[in-house]
Amino acid sequence: MEALLVLQAAGLSPKDFAKQERLGAQESANALSEGNLDAFFWSGGLPTGAITELSAALARKGQRLYLVPIDPKSTVPRPSRNAFPASPEPG
Repeated sequence: MEALLVLQAAGLSPKDFAKQERLGAQESANALSEGNLDAFFWSGGLPTGAITELSAALARKGQRLYLVPIDPKSTVPRPSRNAFPASPEPG
């Protein structure tokens, strides 16, 4: 979901790319390291083993991993702060 929102905010959609795949973090990291993938979206806690291993694998090849943070002040749509009640309604 986050990936689609980021693409929307950039004025893009998945149809703008030749190919898309749904892979896990480890599969994505492996594909990127092997040159079979240009980029991937990942959202999770740090450290994540797959990301740490990818960074090390790229460093051995003289390459770098670039993480692009999402600015909280960006135009990426988010649920309203009031979307959910703070406490259940009595009833």
